[in-house]
Amino acid sequence: MFRADVATPPFHLKMQVDPAQPTIDESSGHRKEVSSEEREEAYHLALAASPSAHPDAAILQTGLQLMVDDAIGQLPNAQRMAMILRQYEQLSDEEIANVLGLAVSAVKSLLLRARSSLRKLLYC
Repeated sequence: MFRADVATPPFHLKMQVDPAQPTIDESSGHRKEVSSEEREEAYHLALAASPSAHPDAAILQTGLQLMVDDAIGQLPNAQRMAMILRQYEQLSDEEIANVLGLAVSAVKSLLLRARSSLRKLLYC
């Protein structure tokens, strides 16, 4: 039942906005698989592009961002640095590897562990 006085949780917003529908790869003509990270990023980009799509979207987005920032602060130092460079500085794996003095494979591993840790921190 809809109640205007109750904020809609983010998962309801995610159901309403699905910017990550399978797309067609132009070179092969086949459906392109979309990872959960790509889907999540597309969702946040769509929400940022039209925050007025839902009356409480800006409030929910701000609250979610504060929770994510707090969770990132709880990560081990290497994971936190890799995540900050990826999410806030928008560096590629290769650029993060250069900044941190690590191999690209190590950066990918750090980011994978950081995302896993964030899921545990945010969804428990």
